[in-house]
Amino acid sequence: MFRRWWRRRRRREADANLTIEGECNQCGACCAQVLLVSGDRPVKSHRAFRRLVRRHPDYAMFRPVDRNGRGELRFTCDNLAADGRCTIHDRRPPLCRDYPSVAMARAGGELPAECSYRVVPLRDFRSLLEAARSSDRRSRPGSG
Repeated sequence: MFRRWWRRRRRREADANLTIEGECNQCGACCAQVLLVSGDRPVKSHRAFRRLVRRHPDYAMFRPVDRNGRGELRFTCDNLAADGRCTIHDRRPPLCRDYPSVAMARAGGELPAECSYRVVPLRDFRSLLEAARSSDRRSRPGSG
């Protein structure tokens, strides 16, 4: 129980330290190199993908094309036109509307090199570490 709580707490803190900057340049690379996540884990097998589609029918528009360096399946979208634009842009599902997201970055998803979005930390690692150390000192019995 504590372990689960601790993971959620760390995840919220990590999410709070990240932001997405930039605007869509309509390159289409994000739709040609999609990393799908089921729960908190990237989809690694065709079987896991079929289960995901049964739970979320919108995902049927994706087709596995290859694997990344970590063995996770990469997908392309069947609605991607030859010019890199979405053919269902006005009615695209939430997964597409919410791209890119901090949750995607946390799950290990990477932005394609062509993408003009960037995942940016709000504070650098050193300031986060100092804040954590300071918090730990204040929470110790007998301090303060």
